[in-house]
Amino acid sequence: MDEQKNAPKLRSGERGKSTEKIAEINREFKERDIKTRAKKEGTKYIDLKNSPINHDAIQLTTWSEVEKRQAVPFEIAGRTLHVACVDPQSGPAQELINRLIQQGYQVESYVCSPEGIQSVKRYFDQVMRQEPIVLQKTVEEGNIPTDWKALLNEKKKVYEKASGPEMMNTLNLQATQFKASDIHFQPEEDQVVMRMRRDGLLYEVLSISNKQFQMLSSEIKRAAGIKINIQQTPQDGEYQYEVNNRRIGVRVSTLPTQYGESIVLRILDAQNAMVDINQLGFTDYQKTLIVDQLKKETGLILVTGPTGSGKTSTLYSCIHAINTPEKKIITLEDPIEFEIHNVTQSEIVEEEGYTFAMGLRHVLRQDPNVIMVGEIRDKDAAEIAFQAALTGHMVLSTVHSNDAVLTIPRLLNIGVKPYILALGLEMVIAQRLVRRLCQSCRTPAQISEAERADIDQVKASLASKGITIPEEQIFNAKGCDECHGEGYNGRMVMAEILKINEAIRRSVLAGESAEQIVAIAEKEGYIRIKEDGVLKVLQGLTTLQEVWKGLV
Repeated sequence: MDEQKNAPKLRSGERGKSTEKIAEINREFKERDIKTRAKKEGTKYIDLKNSPINHDAIQLTTWSEVEKRQAVPFEIAGRTLHVACVDPQSGPAQELINRLIQQGYQVESYVCSPEGIQSVKRYFDQVMRQEPIVLQKTVEEGNIPTDWKALLNEKKKVYEKASGPEMMNTLNLQATQFKASDIHFQPEEDQVVMRMRRDGLLYEVLSISNKQFQMLSSEIKRAAGIKINIQQTPQDGEYQYEVNNRRIGVRVSTLPTQYGESIVLRILDAQNAMVDINQLGFTDYQKTLIVDQLKKETGLILVTGPTGSGKTSTLYSCIHAINTPEKKIITLEDPIEFEIHNVTQSEIVEEEGYTFAMGLRHVLRQDPNVIMVGEIRDKDAAEIAFQAALTGHMVLSTVHSNDAVLTIPRLLNIGVKPYILALGLEMVIAQRLVRRLCQSCRTPAQISEAERADIDQVKASLASKGITIPEEQIFNAKGCDECHGEGYNGRMVMAEILKINEAIRRSVLAGESAEQIVAIAEKEGYIRIKEDGVLKVLQGLTTLQEVWKGLV
């Protein structure tokens, strides 16, 4: 009695912690017992409470069904679905498994505890709470500064004090305001640096604390439908937001680094992508060549250039030019970046065996007039694309080569037969992107002797082809409020277009070299990409520095 009387009394908070600890120990014993039993029976085991749960997987069912059947899908990889069950052989669990199999999934069963099933309820609650991103009234679009320095000074305060949703809205609005194509979050030891890409160049916008980045990254992941608690494995997702009734898509990529997760957002604004071909920067002569080719019903048109040279934009613009109700247009893309009205779009998933070659085979059974293929990467895709072009279809695609003429030996090297190439190929567009000079603040340029020599050489070459040389208006970039102090506003193509005529077809069949093909093309007024760039400099549209940089 005395010992009991003198025993230390636990406070209510301590009693609560003690009870929780005992409950956790009991749970661990139960999990260990179920794991041992599963091993003896030759079945897989999963501790749901301490395992990541895939949101796409749990959305294949409901919480009421999970409670009823004591079974839940928790992971999905392609068409393989992992399902945890208290008793995989029970009738209710088998009903769920059979339904998922009928939906085309390959189901792998796991044994779990009843407590594990209960632990996933919070994920269903999260799914129910997820709603499309709606811009908050706390951050108005008009309040965002119109230059980078103001953003550095003013918007850092927003990130220092804002909640996750407020930071998310500020981020979305900034990307729209500055026409950013990408947003990079680069973690460092004591901060995270945010950079935005505009007109092909990255600008450091601001830095935020690791704590604020954790809040913001969780909000980004939640919106993109990827796992918030997974940071050691790369993940991909996407979300959408609206500004002024315009819907904008965002692709999210995460990558583990030594200081945390690097996150890159790709901004997909259809308003910037689906532009008229007249706005891309092609010369009148080049536009005439492209438009005349698009009026035909058959043949292969290829666009070539390095990554980031605007090939997809050119393809979309071509589709935009011929997209009428009378034509069935099908695209094969990796991935689909923008939805196009009146066009059937299919996304390539190579890890699941759905390649461009496979897609092309099936597309031909869909009775298309026009086929757009994101990229010709191998012999199979090339052969099917040429077959389609030779059997009554117009085919648009891209291929990797250094210039328009070198596309021909590139195709021959991957296995396209010369006679097939000569008959099917109609046009190759090689391009690079250069920044447009801001017309409000450009300033006359002083030309060095070396630059003058380069310009005169190009002018002589153009004159020999009968090209009219414009009056020189050579400018440099300066910077003003309209262009955010950069001196440039937007980008344009500099390009060369190889129209495949009968003389070039005979040259291909004869196995002649690229130099011989160039000589034939130049007799028809073929303008090389460097010459087109210098023409744009002479017209005051860009700078020599941009042209030389684009040609590297």
